[in-house]
Amino acid sequence: MATSAVTTPKLKPTTIQSGFAIQGSRFSTTSTSFVDVTGMTFNYTAGATNERLFLIMEVMAAGSSGNNASCTLSINGADQTLATYHDNIYFTRNTRVYIADIPANATYTIKIRCKSGTGAAVSVTNDGAGFMPIVQGFAISNV
Repeated sequence: MATSAVTTPKLKPTTIQSGFAIQGSRFSTTSTSFVDVTGMTFNYTAGATNERLFLIMEVMAAGSSGNNASCTLSINGADQTLATYHDNIYFTRNTRVYIADIPANATYTIKIRCKSGTGAAVSVTNDGAGFMPIVQGFAISNV
């Protein structure tokens, strides 16, 4: 009877950095180009090793009927997948998850940006249920 060797996979040691969160406040725009949501821009600097950054963006927004407003998370100038608000005249909450690889010692700018689909006002709010736009996340090093 043949025997097979069992090998244990070698895992890289990883370190989970402490988590972080940034909260914004009420914001409104009529711009049909993406604009920065007030208070929702921050810089993240990686440590001495490469890091994988896990980010969660939560935004509650509303616009006029037919507006098709959008919000996105911008990571170092690159807009990620959109949270789109189609024909919503009521506040709708969207959550998006992003993963970004950041080189050692690099600083990335992270921000929420929103735009109106038609030029009608779109609002990102913190009233009603007390909800504020938020980005939260954590980093894993040695990836």
